[in-house]
Amino acid sequence: MLFKHKHLLEQLRKNGRKGTGEILSITTLGSGSSARQPFRPDSDITTTWTDAKIKLRVVPDDRLEPPFEADVLTRLHSTKNQGDHVPVWYDPEDRDKVVVDYEADARRIMQGLVDLKQSLADAERLKHRHDNQLGRVWTPVSGQLLPLDVHAYRGTGKVEASGPLSALAQQSAQTAYAALRAQGRTLLPQLALDDAWFSQRDLRVELAYGGLPQDSNPDPKQWADTAAAIVAALVSFVNGHLVRTEVAVTGGLAPDGTLLPVTSLKDKVRWAKRGYAQYLVMPSANQTAAEQLSQKDRQDLQFVFAADLNELLRQSLTRRQVPGFPGPA
Repeated sequence: MLFKHKHLLEQLRKNGRKGTGEILSITTLGSGSSARQPFRPDSDITTTWTDAKIKLRVVPDDRLEPPFEADVLTRLHSTKNQGDHVPVWYDPEDRDKVVVDYEADARRIMQGLVDLKQSLADAERLKHRHDNQLGRVWTPVSGQLLPLDVHAYRGTGKVEASGPLSALAQQSAQTAYAALRAQGRTLLPQLALDDAWFSQRDLRVELAYGGLPQDSNPDPKQWADTAAAIVAALVSFVNGHLVRTEVAVTGGLAPDGTLLPVTSLKDKVRWAKRGYAQYLVMPSANQTAAEQLSQKDRQDLQFVFAADLNELLRQSLTRRQVPGFPGPA
């Protein structure tokens, strides 16, 4: 019934001005829901509503215009109380024409729910930031510092990125396994892993502590830069040396084990700091780009450059083996 003013909202979006309305008083007039309501996801609040009469103190976005009060009939998709704020549009020539942008308000609230869910997931992930576990590495990718778990099992030489990583990290996992297979005797001379050992093991890469962030970027170039981190985790699993918990590892790889520079270094630095890494180990080919970052970007994170996989592993893994390590699986 109150949506006779929908045309006014559309009109004022074109010809009016924006502002923010503080609710001075509110009287509810009824509520309802659509047929979609039982099937909506938790984050969708647009299928239920409350009609209300609201007295607003409108503050125009243009600070040269003074605030004013207005009475508005509107529909809302969430519970509002005195003192809450809503986005509004108004006619500067006729301030009796004020309408609540209920659609923008719903989008803002739904985005807030998504952000809250993501923040809780981030907090849960970072709670484990300093867990010690063989085969785990933290790598900056897709907006986060993410923990990857790498395991080798008796098998036939298959490589698998499982779960949500299956479409993202499969190529990186295959490249990492090929690189370690090509350089196994050099990287792990004390274990003397030969080609037969690799042909009788399967590799699995998994995401530790929950799913991917909501806004994960499927860009294959980003995920190609996880290959060096996967090698570090696999070597950790095989030789019993933990990847240092204060370290984040990034770097691309050629199948022969040659380190390749990472893309979007500035983003990776930001993501590593967001996850409270203290050191970022990366290919030396990125040194010039790193030196060109601003002081603000570089603060609170130390850069460690590696010319090859041997150096990257020396900088990433602990010097001492985990006590009681039984040897490679």
